[in-house]
Amino acid sequence: MQITLNELIELLEETRERLGTGDCKVKIAEQPEYPFEYEFAGVVARPDVPLDEEEGETLRDHQNGDDVILLAGRQLGYTTKELWHYARK
Repeated sequence: MQITLNELIELLEETRERLGTGDCKVKIAEQPEYPFEYEFAGVVARPDVPLDEEEGETLRDHQNGDDVILLAGRQLGYTTKELWHYARK
């Protein structure tokens, strides 16, 4: 599934409203068949990643676009497969 930055923001805003707070921690889960949970390490946009500063090239020039990438940090441990069943899309 691919979503846009605006769609992600909308999902996060809906989640904040449903929870009644924005103070909860954000984590990342991956691999539904062998699920792990990670700290959130940051966000980066391809155009912000320089590949060749002399030429002015960025990752956007080599990866076709302005994609935004959410970065996983330190692995926190296992989580449950049920997360994918209840995910909002």
